[in-house]
Amino acid sequence: MRKPNNPDARQRTVQASTTTERDEFLGIGKSWLKLADSYEFSERLDRFLRKDFPKHLIQHIESSWIRLTRKFHLLRVANFAAENPILACGLTIAIFVIATIIRIVLDPYILPPAPFFTYYVAVLLTAFFCGLWPALFAIAISGITALYLFLPPRWSFETSVQGAIALSAFFTIAVLMVVVVASLHAAIKNILAQEQQTKLLANELQHRTSNLLTVIQSIAQRSLAGDISLAEGREIFEARLQALARMQSQLTSSKMDAVRLDEIIRSELEAFPSQTKIEGVEIFLDYQQAQKFSLAVHELATDALKYGALSAPTGGVRIAWSVSNNGNGHVLKFRWKERGGPTVVVPTREGFGSTLLKAAFEKTCMDYAPDGLSCEIETNVADPV
Repeated sequence: MRKPNNPDARQRTVQASTTTERDEFLGIGKSWLKLADSYEFSERLDRFLRKDFPKHLIQHIESSWIRLTRKFHLLRVANFAAENPILACGLTIAIFVIATIIRIVLDPYILPPAPFFTYYVAVLLTAFFCGLWPALFAIAISGITALYLFLPPRWSFETSVQGAIALSAFFTIAVLMVVVVASLHAAIKNILAQEQQTKLLANELQHRTSNLLTVIQSIAQRSLAGDISLAEGREIFEARLQALARMQSQLTSSKMDAVRLDEIIRSELEAFPSQTKIEGVEIFLDYQQAQKFSLAVHELATDALKYGALSAPTGGVRIAWSVSNNGNGHVLKFRWKERGGPTVVVPTREGFGSTLLKAAFEKTCMDYAPDGLSCEIETNVADPV
């Protein structure tokens, strides 16, 4: 192309070119400014949040999605529908009707003819959301409907050898699908049951830990109170903690979440087999009752060893209990009776043992008879067996 000879034309061309280059430069500059502003805004957000803003936003969206899916989980919906027979039946019929309508609409476009095309999906959805028996019902009505409407000759229950083979293949494949989904349902129930059990165990562990710490704190305060030396207080505190630890060990080793009362008593008095007599029916105590009786028997045994019947070679202790039903539940009557020890002197002040017994059991009777201390406890218990 020839360049224009006119000076004005050349000048206009140069000016137009300069203007275009300037506009392009300004456009690029504006883009860089916008990008810089976006980075500056992101940095301000980072400084404000003290973390990477895009990463924080993505994590927030992911956590929100996880919370949402936990509330509306398909597995939970499937389990809910399967456990409601009326809902399962209605949903089964609705899925079958929709599958039949879709199959009729798509019939002119399916080549070669596939009579069970939509019913496989219907059976799968029914098995997943409604359970085993609704899925088997869906297989039956789907096979009959396909035989009548879509297998040649149509509008008849008669069929050819190929049609019979196709129908048999449908039943076989559909039943296998149902079996697989039924196994999935069983796994779903196990997962939900384990999740619920885990929550219960976590709550129970938290409750027991809090309760145990409270008991230990109370034991420490009582053991170190009064006009006793630090060494003596530490010895008393350790002995009471050991009694509590023995109960915890028995509870942990037990196959049930309970401990037998006679095991608690024998563990405390195993050093005095010839001076103790233990009588009573077999009864299992739950965690709370076992903890109370473990500390109570420990205090009674310690007092008997220091001042009572177990401090004399000729002394002895008889422990007996019985369980009765008063119409409102089971009542445990426990009796501790000492004999053959030193003459009992009524204490001038209430010690930790008496305080513990009265705090742990509403009905407690302490009898400081000269020939031997006796303690009677009456408390409600759960099913003793």
